[in-house]
Amino acid sequence: MKDSTRNFQGWLLFAPAAILLLAFTHYPTITTFIHSLYTNKSFIRPRRFSGIESYESMFSDPIFFKVFINNMWLALGTIPTSIGLAIIMALIVNKAIPGRGLLRMAYFHSNHASDDCSCKHMVVFLRTRNRIDRQNNGYFWL
Repeated sequence: MKDSTRNFQGWLLFAPAAILLLAFTHYPTITTFIHSLYTNKSFIRPRRFSGIESYESMFSDPIFFKVFINNMWLALGTIPTSIGLAIIMALIVNKAIPGRGLLRMAYFHSNHASDDCSCKHMVVFLRTRNRIDRQNNGYFWL
């Protein structure tokens, strides 16, 4: 296989991940930062550029630093602990022990069940909302 073909295939494999990363992390971060430089629009006053006033106000508030330090302590306590426990559990379920399949299922089922449950809640919410919108527009949908 030629190098140019392999490079092209590599970019094709990388493209979906890069697009999703940009769409769901980078784009929202950039737009949130841009919106934070403006005031909120209301019926009384229009939206105006405030620059870094809100950031100056936030950094001058002593409660912000207390909350920031508490969050750092929480992150320092939970992230390394969860990574360590995940590595230990992965090593345990990878050993040749009796009931290994059940142990793997018990470990990974909780992850799958919570994801599945949250997806189903979202679908029910969207379908209910869609049904109400269609009833208001003269359509009925089951």
